[in-house]
Amino acid sequence: MRPMGSGTFLQLASARAGNVLARFGLCLLLGAAACAEAEVVQPVVQPRPQPQKPPSVMATPARLLRTPTLAQLAAYSCSLGVGDAQERLECITAFGPPPPYSQLNFQFGTTLTVHNPRETPMPIASVRILLKLFPGEKDEAIGSLCLRMCPLTEQGCTGSVAPDGCSSSDGPVVRAEPAIARAIPGLLLGPTAQTIAVELHKSAVAPNGDMTLDLQFDMGSDQLLQHLTPALKQRMKAKSPPELKEFQLPVSTEGGVFVRTGDPASPRIGAWFGPLPGLLPL
Repeated sequence: MRPMGSGTFLQLASARAGNVLARFGLCLLLGAAACAEAEVVQPVVQPRPQPQKPPSVMATPARLLRTPTLAQLAAYSCSLGVGDAQERLECITAFGPPPPYSQLNFQFGTTLTVHNPRETPMPIASVRILLKLFPGEKDEAIGSLCLRMCPLTEQGCTGSVAPDGCSSSDGPVVRAEPAIARAIPGLLLGPTAQTIAVELHKSAVAPNGDMTLDLQFDMGSDQLLQHLTPALKQRMKAKSPPELKEFQLPVSTEGGVFVRTGDPASPRIGAWFGPLPGLLPL
């Protein structure tokens, strides 16, 4: 090993002395306590929270599960008046006497398939359904429901939920808000007993798995007939049963599935589906 020259030694000593003096001066400025704390405390870098993966959802177009016959609907429309007394008599002769109101029941259904892209189970918080009759027309009528998924231990759960239980900052959800605001109260009455007992108690989607929700809804007869009757009256002017047999109700279905995030600033994330157009044969 080569011996260290006196010049090199003096340079190292001077550098070390300079570091000590600089550190001593910093301690004087900060104070002894702060200087001692600086010896042991290292800055902690907080990890950024990872964005949560939302679910994905697919849905089937709306289908009628229960409806009066078209003849019953036509006869009911006759009782509301088609024109003068002679026309009403001809209408009743063609389609028969009006049925009891209790027989004018409507149900529709749709099936959702929810996919969980995560490695952990995904509890579903709520589901939004939006049904439009005569979509895009001047007679458009909208029905909407937000359903709360039911914990397995909550036997009395009916799926009812606060109005904001299906809200989130996701773009499609925000864009649907004006249509939701125009929804007619009572057009969709609520989920059927079967839907409440079975479908709404499916609490979580398995990791990287799918969950099927077969949803069925009772519809408000008064509200539905109020929008169907004018269309039926137009078709009854010719009083031709073959023409009535071709009548189909244009609809569209859309909605979303929502998951809690645990973040107060953005408590839910949602996956939207639709709109899915369809024609419901009556």
